[in-house]
Formats: sequence, C-alpha cells, structure tokens
Amino acid sequence: RAYAKYRFAWSAGSVEYAVDLEDGLGWRTLWTLAGAANDVIPSIPAPLFFNTWHNATHWDTGADAAPPKKDTAMRVDSVSIN
Repeated sequence: RAYAKYRFAWSAGSVEYAVDLEDGLGWRTLWTLAGAANDVIPSIPAPLFFNTWHNATHWDTGADAAPPKKDTAMRVDSVSIN
C-alpha cells in the first residue's frame, strides 16, 4: 500500500490535522481544534509522537466505523517540521 501524507497546520488560534492520500483530490481536513492561544492551543514546543488507534466515527464520512478485524502496523517513511 502507498504512503499517505499527513500534516498539522498550527496557528496561534487553531490546529488543523489533514491527510493527502495522493489520489488527486488534495488535502482532506480530519479535524480542526480552535480556541484561545495558551488556553486551548498550545504555544510551547512539544515532542512529536506517532501511534495508531481505532475511532468509532469514520474520519471522512462521519458514519459509524466498524472496529478493525485484524492487527495493523504503521510505517513512517519520513518526517519534516516546517
């Protein structure tokens, strides 16, 4: 399976998490967190962690998401911070 690109777009008032499946449709926002700087949106640099988990709601459709039927693995090809 091909790699997908993910990004966090940070600003003082919001953080957006998006994915580009490289299918020609461009970036899709998975979620946006908005709020006051230093209250809801952090301004202090922090470590970057990777993990996988199952969400009960599908990120793209908002419909119920069935639990995974088998274990999975996550492979990271590269990371860049701009």
